[in-house]
Amino acid sequence: ETLALVPRTCILTASTARESPIGVRVRAAAREAAVEEELTDDLLLWLVMSAGRRDKDCHWWPYLASLPATSPEPCCWPETSRAHLAGTPVGKTCEAAIARIALGAQRVGAAVAARGALPEEAADESALLWARGMYVS
Repeated sequence: ETLALVPRTCILTASTARESPIGVRVRAAAREAAVEEELTDDLLLWLVMSAGRRDKDCHWWPYLASLPATSPEPCCWPETSRAHLAGTPVGKTCEAAIARIALGAQRVGAAVAARGALPEEAADESALLWARGMYVS
């Protein structure tokens, strides 16, 4: 028995992010900057989430703006707290995710922001870590 149907326009996924106005701008800027190969579906989704949180014209702004300012996900914990996870599978996963996000922010985020596709603060490492944290938590 179906309890509810959620319209596709209400669902924020990598696919809907790709088709959104922000996603279209980011993909075009990534092509122009020759970093399109590095723009993964996850990274695009996180860039859209981060930019959409700051843009009242974004379709998902009400949802994104309602999310906590700080992600509860371990990758977003202060370094002193993350230190307790050192050597554990969770700690290793966090280290790898943080390194991947840092690279994405440096290469793709900076390139698309420099081309005006989104604000710089929406493409930096902390913004992308927040978006990733919201997505995985």
